Amino acid sequence: METVNELVGAAIGDLRTQRGSGMSDYSVPEYPACVFYYGERSAEFHPDVLRGVRDGWGGSVESIPFLEIDDPDQLKEGASGEPFHDLRGGGHLGAADLQKQVMAMMSQSGMFANMNQCSLYCVVDSTGITPEDFHRWYLAIEDIKRLFTGVSVNTMLMVLLNNDLGTANAPKIVTELRALYDAEDVGSVGHHLYDGVFVYGNKTKRGYTGLFSGFDEAVHSERDVLSDVMLLSNSHNGYLDLSTSGKMFYSSDRPAFTAAFKYVDRPRRDIVVVALKIMLAKLGEMMSDPTFTKPSREAMGAALGIQNGRSSIVEQSRQEFAEVASKFAGFERNLPNLQQGGNIVSMPYGMALQATGGCLQAFLEQNQYRLLSEYLGSAGSGNIDARIEQQVRSSLNAAQLASLNDQQLESRTLEAFSDVVLSEDTIMQRPVPDAVQQLITRAIAGQVRDHTVQSLKRMRAAAEDTLRTFTAIQHDVAFAASIKQDGAHMNVEGFYTKCVESFFSDVNVRANLFAELLRVGNTKADMLRILREHALQPLFVSEFGGKHVFEMGFMDEAVERLADGKSAEAADLVVGKELTENVGDRMGYSAMMLREPDRAMEAYMLHIDDTPGSASHKLYSYLDNFVRLPGVSRVYYNAGQRDSATSIWFYPLDEDQLSAE
Repeated sequence: METVNELVGAAIGDLRTQRGSGMSDYSVPEYPACVFYYGERSAEFHPDVLRGVRDGWGGSVESIPFLEIDDPDQLKEGASGEPFHDLRGGGHLGAADLQKQVMAMMSQSGMFANMNQCSLYCVVDSTGITPEDFHRWYLAIEDIKRLFTGVSVNTMLMVLLNNDLGTANAPKIVTELRALYDAEDVGSVGHHLYDGVFVYGNKTKRGYTGLFSGFDEAVHSERDVLSDVMLLSNSHNGYLDLSTSGKMFYSSDRPAFTAAFKYVDRPRRDIVVVALKIMLAKLGEMMSDPTFTKPSREAMGAALGIQNGRSSIVEQSRQEFAEVASKFAGFERNLPNLQQGGNIVSMPYGMALQATGGCLQAFLEQNQYRLLSEYLGSAGSGNIDARIEQQVRSSLNAAQLASLNDQQLESRTLEAFSDVVLSEDTIMQRPVPDAVQQLITRAIAGQVRDHTVQSLKRMRAAAEDTLRTFTAIQHDVAFAASIKQDGAHMNVEGFYTKCVESFFSDVNVRANLFAELLRVGNTKADMLRILREHALQPLFVSEFGGKHVFEMGFMDEAVERLADGKSAEAADLVVGKELTENVGDRMGYSAMMLREPDRAMEAYMLHIDDTPGSASHKLYSYLDNFVRLPGVSRVYYNAGQRDSATSIWFYPLDEDQLSAE
């Protein structure tokens, strides 16, 4: 993750209501199915389709082929090659390979409710293609059906119309579609080669939609209309009447049908944004608290690895050097200029220097001290720097380090090291072996001290960069997408502010996150990851008021939040109104017509709890009691996915409506 928007998107996925892996939460496909994408651009909708049907059908999706076709001419009988790109397994498939996959799917009777036929969905994104290209793609179904000889199939063409400025070709495509419907040399006059034709574009009465904006794992959008139509046309679901929906979707003598799409989702994006704003505000308050930003002398000593007069870094370096110099162990027994039988092992070091007439000093300089100089001047110094930085980074946060100027860094370091080595007079009174070790320790300590000062100065510059990065993230979060505060999203900020503040009331939680987030050298990506893994994810599994608020289903969450905000209306009424008001204004085709089509079917996709009186069952009751227009059928899809509710109204198009510009 490199941006706050990416963090928000990832956290939305973390916030998604969890459900069991068992099939009880899913529908079963009524029939086996295959999805064909006509061209590379059409295949860009595959992630959306796969997510949608997987949410609906669960493990049954693993048996369904999803195939991209790059060139319809490669499907012709007698053509060689591998025209199908397998979007699930990878690689390309020839006709025989596809037939093997289809036969394997048709053998999975436990995955499908009915094995009498196969549903074929053919998706075509019309962006940038000419009417002639569309004509070729339209005819591809004849070659596809030839590969299914012996298997009864239901076929649907799903045409996505692009009305964007500069690339808009929708009028030409629908004109060609009507011409194909009326053509004498393509099937029969007044009939399509497909059992059903669905057209849907990105222009509505309310403006342009995000149909061609690209896949977003965290967002429910108009791009989901493809998978929703597949689910509504081919699901074995206790609340779905396939005989009713089938009449809408499959009628080859109908020029086409279109839809209006509207959804109400759990306000996951707003929840994440509120959580980040509150968390960063609390962390920002800590920036002015000396407890978290001004290191005490004890904290400084601990950061340098010094405790009770001993430096962990000096000790590590001394032990490493002791191995290098071990070959000189016992050297003092063999020094010259001693009386016969004399030994300086227990002699004070100052006295031994005099007794050896300079030999002891010369020996040390040529051996131990020379090796020590080499050790400290090469690999040893590099190891010292790395150890210092690791020790400081694990103990001081960026705010603490940045609060000290050069003089303070030097004085604090000298003070911390003052007790690490013995004085000159004391060393002179120690026995020779101990004195030599103390001299070596003093030399190492001096080197470590000097390196510490330089390392701290470098790290302070890095700490200042870390603080600037933190400030930039605060700024990005402050200017994140505005939080909706009306309708089904009412009281998001008020309710979740309480939840987050309750979680953050523990000073240890705040302190640990502050230290982890402001670790010296953290990049923006590091901080975003920490905010997700150490702040948001623990928040999402926490309790508020004895309830796991962040794991609640769509309607349960709405009930809790709206009641907290003292909404004048119950959640089922608020959500129900949003699902049924101004749906027709979102028709993905109406902006192209002079005469509006009549609504023929309403479909509502939501989690329905069979328990009367439950929040989701109340919403179902509200929708079921919504005024019914004569001639308009109504179907429901009981979705195991509980983070949203969707209304899709369907409209058949006659020939005039199909060709209007």
